[in-house]
Amino acid sequence: MATTKNDFLKKFKSLSLDVVKGKQSIEYREVLEFEHTTKQKLKIEMKNDSYDFQSYARIYLWNGQEWTLLDSIHYTLVNFRPATGYSLSNETPQQVHQKNVGYFKQDQQTLLKRAYDILV
Repeated sequence: MATTKNDFLKKFKSLSLDVVKGKQSIEYREVLEFEHTTKQKLKIEMKNDSYDFQSYARIYLWNGQEWTLLDSIHYTLVNFRPATGYSLSNETPQQVHQKNVGYFKQDQQTLLKRAYDILV
C-alpha cells in the first residue's frame, strides 16, 4: 500500500475545534488526541490579528498538569490570510467558523507534522 506525505495526519483525532472572532481577529483553537505508544493530548492555537505582529500559530502538549509549548510558526511565516475581524461583525459564530476554518488548514497541518516529528 502506498503512503502519502499526509499519512501522519491519521494519527491525530480532533476532540474539539472552535473558530471565533474577536474585535479585530479570528482565533482557531483545536484539541487533539495523538496515539503512538501512548495517548497524548495536543492543543493548537492560532490567532489571525489585523496587527500582523499579534498573530501566531502554536501547538502545545498536555503534560498531565498544564499545556507546554511544543512548537510554533513565526507570524511572518504563517499562511492564513489577513484578519477580517472588522468585517465579521454581523456574522453568527457558526458563520465565522464555517467561513474561516479552512484558512487555517495549511498551518494546522504544518504544526501537526512538526509535533509528529518531535513525538515519534
